Amino acid sequence: MKKTSLLILSLIYIIVIVYYYGFNMLTYSYVTLYSMLLLLTIDDLRNKLIPLDLIICFGIFSVILLPFNPSVSLIWTIIITLITVIILYIVHLLTHGGIGLGDVWVIGISMLILGWQNGLTLLMVSLLCSGLLSILLLIMGKVNRKAKIPFIPFMLGGFIILTLI
Repeated sequence: MKKTSLLILSLIYIIVIVYYYGFNMLTYSYVTLYSMLLLLTIDDLRNKLIPLDLIICFGIFSVILLPFNPSVSLIWTIIITLITVIILYIVHLLTHGGIGLGDVWVIGISMLILGWQNGLTLLMVSLLCSGLLSILLLIMGKVNRKAKIPFIPFMLGGFIILTLI
């Protein structure tokens, strides 16, 4: 039942995106990113790990899509994505995995697909949502400060919100 519900919701979302944006490279990019985030969310929730093979596959696909997306400034997107990934990697090292390395790569791939402005907006919305939920869970006593909370589901939720607004 869960798989059927997920499939139906995904189809509805894709139909809404195609209706709203038309059938073009931007829509194709959005559907690709949605699919990537959905698959990675499932793995992140189940295992608290993101499979490297999926990251590589979507990374290659995002690089292929990058020049064809009319809403993306190619050079600025590459520069700001690299800076963001380097900063997040340093945070990963300094916090001893407080932010997962897989999360860093997925954020970079998302920025390549969305462009740097929308990618940074997605990152901020995702961080805000995950931070608010973490504070709420801490207050309720459901988790402690060392708890690892999957980040990719927040990226998926943030992406759905941003594309439908």
